[in-house]
Amino acid sequence: MVSTMPRSVEPVRRMTDLVRHRGPDDEGFLIAPAPDTPVEVYGGPSTPADAFSSYIAFAPTGRIDQAQSASATVAFGHRRLSILDLSAHGHQPMCTPDRRYWIVYNGEIYNYRELGEELAALGHQFVSHCDTEVILAAIAEWGEGGLHRLNGMWAFVMYDSVAGEIVAARDRFGIKPLYYWVAPDQTLYFASEIKQFTAAPGWRATVNTARAAAFLETGLTDDRDETMFERVFQLGPGECVRLPVAKMPIAGDGRIPVRRWYHLNSATFSGSYEDAVAECRRLLEDSVRLMLRADVPIGSCLSGGIDSSAIVCLIGRELARQGAAPQQKTFSARSESPAIDEQRWVDEVVSATRVDSHVVLPSVDLLAENLTALTWHQDEPVTSTSVFAQWMVFARAAEAGIKVMLDGQGADEAFAGYHSFLWAYLGSQVRAGRITTAWRELRAINTRHGVGIANALRRTAAVLQPTADPNLASVDTLSRAQLMNANLQMLLRFEDRSSMAHSVEARVPFLDHRVVEFAVGLPDEFKIGGGVTKRVLRSAMSGVLPDRIRDRVDKIGFETAEAHWLSGPRREWFRAGIEQAVEISDRFVPASSLTRFDAMAAGTRRFDRRPWRAISFGQWMRAFSVAAPIAL
Repeated sequence: MVSTMPRSVEPVRRMTDLVRHRGPDDEGFLIAPAPDTPVEVYGGPSTPADAFSSYIAFAPTGRIDQAQSASATVAFGHRRLSILDLSAHGHQPMCTPDRRYWIVYNGEIYNYRELGEELAALGHQFVSHCDTEVILAAIAEWGEGGLHRLNGMWAFVMYDSVAGEIVAARDRFGIKPLYYWVAPDQTLYFASEIKQFTAAPGWRATVNTARAAAFLETGLTDDRDETMFERVFQLGPGECVRLPVAKMPIAGDGRIPVRRWYHLNSATFSGSYEDAVAECRRLLEDSVRLMLRADVPIGSCLSGGIDSSAIVCLIGRELARQGAAPQQKTFSARSESPAIDEQRWVDEVVSATRVDSHVVLPSVDLLAENLTALTWHQDEPVTSTSVFAQWMVFARAAEAGIKVMLDGQGADEAFAGYHSFLWAYLGSQVRAGRITTAWRELRAINTRHGVGIANALRRTAAVLQPTADPNLASVDTLSRAQLMNANLQMLLRFEDRSSMAHSVEARVPFLDHRVVEFAVGLPDEFKIGGGVTKRVLRSAMSGVLPDRIRDRVDKIGFETAEAHWLSGPRREWFRAGIEQAVEISDRFVPASSLTRFDAMAAGTRRFDRRPWRAISFGQWMRAFSVAAPIAL
């Protein structure tokens, strides 16, 4: 909470309670009555007793319930999921030794040890063995330049008690969330999850009709700073903000002046294909090595696809190199539909690595049982029931005592893994006059993927149209668009909420910025060739991945049998969900959605995700008491 005038701190306590699932191990609060007054620090019911008796500069001096009547211009609340340094020394809000800079932070800095050694050589002293102190020291030493030295995922808000300024920043690729909302009284609130704003005075849930219409039609979410809630915004990937507390520049639409601190720049790779393969493997091995740093049990998601399987196999090799005894635990989701059940691929990896495999089987009955909780945790509607499969995977990991999970998000966007990259590549070859190469690729795509020549030509022609989105016109621009805008941002939101709902931290080695910058800088033909996507990654995993996994050309992931469910025994449950959405949205979800569903369930219309999007939208409106939208 940030305000030019003192406000009650009670909403901050309630906001913090709403995300206990993100940090059940500890809680802390900061109250700054005014920029020129000393900062007060409090704990709460979840704060370990030894935090109160600690000698550290940021030790809480009392319980927050003793300060409920207090007011402040700046107030922080924090819930901690203890991953590194499980002692009271990792408590937040944390400060620099001089108590000037204060931080609340969500995420992990994987190179904290190396940065800590560099900062110690410059005179900084540390009382903990966690990464939070390293962020504080890096910002104190290098200012905004310190962000560029961090390798990890983060969202933080920092208070400079001397300058009277707030600094907030989000990691390069938006792995960790950071939202903001300006209340009617001009108080600015930051949050990790949108639901926290419901505890603030003046909150009223209103639909952002343009974003809602786009979601219902296309499934598009998280592609810009706007959310499904009117006047609730998010910092984008690689963005930051600096605000003077005494005079905050807030625009009429509720936005604050955000700027980008990170741009996805990459040097063109000048080596051979073999050099690129070797460098790809080296970077991924090092990324996995860094992301295995934790003082709690670590597991892995395993879908059976190339990306998650690569992570599992690389972890196995790294653990063997370290001489680590514990057996790696993996977590997978099966499907009731044989066509999309990846168990045979999971078994291939399990057999090769001897991991301790855990498998869940999402069903429509379990979906119905968990839908209210799933909707509440996700904050916004979701595009498909595949999110529920992911939800069950993280739930099973939590049951097994796992607090950190590694996953393969980001590989498709960085290494050109989606089939849409094939058409972008073909289009770029035609545009460059390489017709022979384009024809050879067309034939290879036909052979490997079963895409007819006529169909492939139509898709390529669409990319070449003058009206085509320029972001989809070549492999490089498509990759950048998917990384920094629509596709990846949506998937990261799903994963963050599904994992943190169960107090599990999800880490994504393919989004180590060194890996992404390397991949984006490669020539197109290193990533696409002979009808093969992710070409350099596949080559880099030779001898690491089982060949049958490495050579896969289909893409599934944690999919559910949604198409089968629509026409199965719970058909009426789905239909009732659409009816409810039509009613609660005052027909913003059109009644024709029911006709579409009936045809789909009867098999006379091709399956698509629109029925589920209608259901999810209606569930979201009910969960957050959202006022019915105004039709566009």
